[in-house]
Amino acid sequence: MSNTVDYGSITESATGEVLHVDGGFITSTIATEATSIFRNIRIALENRLTTLTELSNIAFENVEIDLSTLDKGANGVEFVQAFLLPQATESLEISPTGRDLHEGIFQINYYNGVGIGGYSTKLDYIAQAFKRGTELNFSGTTVRVRNVSLGVGRREDAFFVRNIDVSYYAVTPARS
Repeated sequence: MSNTVDYGSITESATGEVLHVDGGFITSTIATEATSIFRNIRIALENRLTTLTELSNIAFENVEIDLSTLDKGANGVEFVQAFLLPQATESLEISPTGRDLHEGIFQINYYNGVGIGGYSTKLDYIAQAFKRGTELNFSGTTVRVRNVSLGVGRREDAFFVRNIDVSYYAVTPARS
């Protein structure tokens, strides 16, 4: 599975310019736009995940997964799937030139075969890439990591799943 993100319909900016996938990273020539903040936050977080070379199987939200095509390691099939779980946007200042606060969780689910064990060193490897204070940027939007937590493990079909929750925030210009 490639680390390239297929954004489908969100690969076009508000001005109609097409975003480009370059070596797994999303790049753009568009200027910072208040209309693209949600997209910019998602891409900043997903770009960081694509840099993790020990993860050969990465699936992003709303992208179909064909398990038969995944790389199989010594412990069978393993993969991660990422989801953006935003909270409600808050106004920091009530004025046309104010700022908005965007907070949320970037949830990364790590899947491995049932019976392999409840822990993998890849969980810490992923968490290390999202250390507290890490700043991620895309198209003029800066996303900051508050902290990273390990979630409760659970069984889903033939997989044991454990989530890594990356708490983030971004302060952006208010939409006008």
